[in-house]
Amino acid sequence: MSYYGGGGGGGGGDRGGYDGGSRKRPGEHGHYDDRRGGDRGGGGDRGGGGRYGGGDRGGGRFSGGGGRFGGRGGRGGGRGPPRPQELQVRANYFRCDIRDDLKYYQYTVQICDARRKKEVDKDGNAVLDENGRKIFTGFEVSKFNGNARALVDEKEGLQTLRRRILGKMRVKLQKDLGRDADIAYDGGVNVYGNQKLVFDTSEKEIQEKVAEEGHGIYGPTDPGGEQGSSSTNPLAKNTTRTYGKFFVVVKPTCDEEDEDSDRIKNKWFQVLLVETAVIEVSKILSSPRSSTADFETVRQCLDVVNKTTLTKTLTCFGKSPRQFYFPERDQQGLCGRSLNHYWRGKSNNAPFIGLTENTRICSNGKVFTMSDVCLKYLLKDKYPNNEPIPVLDPDNRTIAGVRVRDFNSPIPLDDREKMELAIKGLTMKVEYLKKPHSADLLKRLRAKGISEQRIESFRKEVRKNVTMKKDFSKEDKELQVRIKWGADDPAIHSFTSEPRRREGEDQENVPPPVTYTVYSYFQEKYGIRLKYPKMPMICTGKGRGRVYEWFPVELLFQSFGKMRNTNETQQVQDVLKFYDEFSGINIVRKVEELTNNPQIQEHQKSFLRLFGIIKNYSAVTLKAKVLEEPCIQFKERPSLINDGSWNLRDVKFDSPATMASFALINFTNRSNAVRFFSNVLNSCRKHGIQLPFNIGRRDESLVVNEVACSGDVYHIKDSFRNAVEKAKEFFWYDGSGFYKKNNIWHKTRALKLIGETKWEWEEALLIPPPQRSMSQFGIIFSYGPTHNVEHNGTTSLARLQVGVLVGNKKEIVDPFNLFFDEGRYEAMISGTKQEVEYGCVLFQLENQTILESVEDYKPINIVGENLIHPISMVFAFLPDDKKQHYDEIKKFSHSTFGIPSQCIVKFPKFESKPDQYCSNIALKINTKLSNMSNNARAWETSYKVAGSEMKGIPWLSEVPTLVLGFSISHGLSSYMLPLMQCMQFAQSVSVHSKSDVISNEIMEDMADTLVMLGIRVLVYRDGVSVGDFKHVLEHECGAIMEDMAETLLQLFKSYRNILKIFCVDKKISNLYLSFTTT
Repeated sequence: MSYYGGGGGGGGGDRGGYDGGSRKRPGEHGHYDDRRGGDRGGGGDRGGGGRYGGGDRGGGRFSGGGGRFGGRGGRGGGRGPPRPQELQVRANYFRCDIRDDLKYYQYTVQICDARRKKEVDKDGNAVLDENGRKIFTGFEVSKFNGNARALVDEKEGLQTLRRRILGKMRVKLQKDLGRDADIAYDGGVNVYGNQKLVFDTSEKEIQEKVAEEGHGIYGPTDPGGEQGSSSTNPLAKNTTRTYGKFFVVVKPTCDEEDEDSDRIKNKWFQVLLVETAVIEVSKILSSPRSSTADFETVRQCLDVVNKTTLTKTLTCFGKSPRQFYFPERDQQGLCGRSLNHYWRGKSNNAPFIGLTENTRICSNGKVFTMSDVCLKYLLKDKYPNNEPIPVLDPDNRTIAGVRVRDFNSPIPLDDREKMELAIKGLTMKVEYLKKPHSADLLKRLRAKGISEQRIESFRKEVRKNVTMKKDFSKEDKELQVRIKWGADDPAIHSFTSEPRRREGEDQENVPPPVTYTVYSYFQEKYGIRLKYPKMPMICTGKGRGRVYEWFPVELLFQSFGKMRNTNETQQVQDVLKFYDEFSGINIVRKVEELTNNPQIQEHQKSFLRLFGIIKNYSAVTLKAKVLEEPCIQFKERPSLINDGSWNLRDVKFDSPATMASFALINFTNRSNAVRFFSNVLNSCRKHGIQLPFNIGRRDESLVVNEVACSGDVYHIKDSFRNAVEKAKEFFWYDGSGFYKKNNIWHKTRALKLIGETKWEWEEALLIPPPQRSMSQFGIIFSYGPTHNVEHNGTTSLARLQVGVLVGNKKEIVDPFNLFFDEGRYEAMISGTKQEVEYGCVLFQLENQTILESVEDYKPINIVGENLIHPISMVFAFLPDDKKQHYDEIKKFSHSTFGIPSQCIVKFPKFESKPDQYCSNIALKINTKLSNMSNNARAWETSYKVAGSEMKGIPWLSEVPTLVLGFSISHGLSSYMLPLMQCMQFAQSVSVHSKSDVISNEIMEDMADTLVMLGIRVLVYRDGVSVGDFKHVLEHECGAIMEDMAETLLQLFKSYRNILKIFCVDKKISNLYLSFTTT
């Protein structure tokens, strides 16, 4: 006998959705329903909370206390009034009126380190004044290796400094040009002036400046002259564009108003402005011939103007910020009941309320500001009692929130990585007091007239807004570390200090160099005896004297700044409670409240007026149509929808997917990851997803342990490959002998040749090869002969069958109708599933003769791995939610192996209550395994037409429809094209120049390739701004319509094109609608 027994193999699908509509926020009520209920009967503990009516204690708002729609004190009111068809809604949009002749002047800005230029004599020595101080004659750019030291735009921490520098330059401009002259900036490379900034304009003067710098105005790579900025750049010959240079001084690490600003040394910077464009704002907005690029240019500059007003009064982070947070002193009054407790307790972080504002331009040229509430957890720098927050907290026994077992012993190796990551995420302040001044120094300071308070402040050493950095003073890369695990051990860190040698001093009397640890240095130099010398110290980068500085953690204090990892359960719940408290009409009122905040409005009105803008601070009112509520139907019952959410508990999916096989990678060091996977499988089973054929609950743990393998996050591709091969070994090759021992087969899908050229996927049972090296499988399809059998000296075609006993009666069962579960066999006989006793393998000839014994048999269909459907899904348990790990897994999943994957991260938090978490995972699994053969979906939708209920999604189910979604990935300068056809997901990528619209060539090629696949096309186009809409309408939609016309003309010979376009704002959270009845 050539083949016998079971085998491996797996089916599967492709990529699916991300999250289901299963999450319900605690205590949520509907926006429109809220008005029907509320504290008068519906919507709370006194009523229906739901669909326009009363509750169990009386009627809703419209019950009239027992009148038309409900009985007073009865057990339930009526449904209330009918749902209105149209409503007046208030949106979070604010009208902006633009001056008729408005124009802006755009400048690029380059900022470099600068210093004051010393006056020197002919010998190069500094010239001193009568008081012995150096004389300065001007300013010059600081250089490194012969090049100007420019601020790097990409470094997020420098954007605040850029805004601080430009703010100082603004003061200089207004002093020179008058108070009506102003500039708008957000920390990026562009600055906009409300009038022409008059600087040096002659070519001669510009070239002199170029010669002075040794290169063109755009930096060292710009040669200047005819080959550089004078010919091809904005400062071309015969130009009227301007060039200006400013020198400003600021505090580099804090604002002037900071309490420690007197302890921060000033720093000089050079600001170089070059005019690049004059933007005719009014003309572009009013002209019907304005291009997409013109509209986008206007939108960007108006956006910067609007954001400038917020950067001056609120806190923001990063380059080109979008979110602006109110000061800490105002937060308790803004955060509402749900978040108020953060401002009463001793917490080192809190959720800060702020605003996001974006400029939107309509097709008719009208301008609006779209405002929204933003909420973000930020690190505080002080407790409510005004005490600074230490990084090392002896009371709570933590360092940066990480628990410390013993402050008098070095940090254990197991805790070091976690602690380093925690400190790395902080912005900190270094602060300590040096020992009292000597009597001689006190005498000299008092003689200069310095106050006692000022003299005492000299003892205070401060470094503001420092972060942990690598020590690059070491040549050996292994020694270039950020943190060292002790301050008193010379083997960990020590350095040599050379004593000062004064000019003319006898060299023989100079003391020798001294070697210090950080612990001994602070004790010797500053009189500070560290309390915790065994605790770590960190490098904060170059400090005074351009040397790398190390500080013990007990001298570090938390600074105000962004907080990482803000997805803790309590934090998420509190945020949801906030949005529950401010839902419906309340969220628009909240946006209006924040927009009309006095400290914003006072400055914003005057600043916008200088830039020709008058803003209306009342939200716009629009007319809206109320759509029919959709009906979501699971397999056994409809869902109960509450504010767009519904529960997945105890429901069967409408059309469950089949997971024929799976692989499992454990990237964590937790053994409970494999155990937790049984909860995922159990949830899939509850929702109706078909798990691997003939593997019951009793055998699941055996299967999981057989296929699970350990992974390495540094070698994800190898881990992925190993997991897939291990899954094949079990399911396809029956490496464990599970299938052979139990006389069963693995069920999957395989390609079958239909006719001469057509291949189709068919259900199949696998017969593994007798030797692993053969890599070929026997296939049993669900119909037709399966084997060539030899009997009585002849060879015949036959189908493999199984003989079973039902009681004392013999029956013949097709292998597709034999089931094995928990050690028992069942078979489908006469349409019913019955428990049976396994007998033996039989063969049924085409004339229905049953052969109980044959000389030899061999499968008719023998195929290689390439004709078997791949392993259905790879599950990856990850140690954290780092984007890098997730992206790598998805890359290998989609591009290299072509197998769907499901990442599971936060399972330890749900081990005690896994149901909801695992249901969400099951929802994703069902979607990702959806394909043309199973049409898997979690729920069915229906809608009403003329009073009749219709199944499916309107319009899509009428004729074959291609659903196409595409957008542009700005970060990679390419556009991603996820194609969805018949619920099977694929992907295509095209390289594209950086733009918000797709080029005509790519669009035409894409339409030519895809439109032929469907008679009707539904396009989801993401990322279209109002300014881009005209281009998308004319070119992208035009290309699709042109190719559709050609395709349909060939099919039907005559066809009239009809194009319907719908504009949908999918980001509902950015457009709040509050309903008022009419």
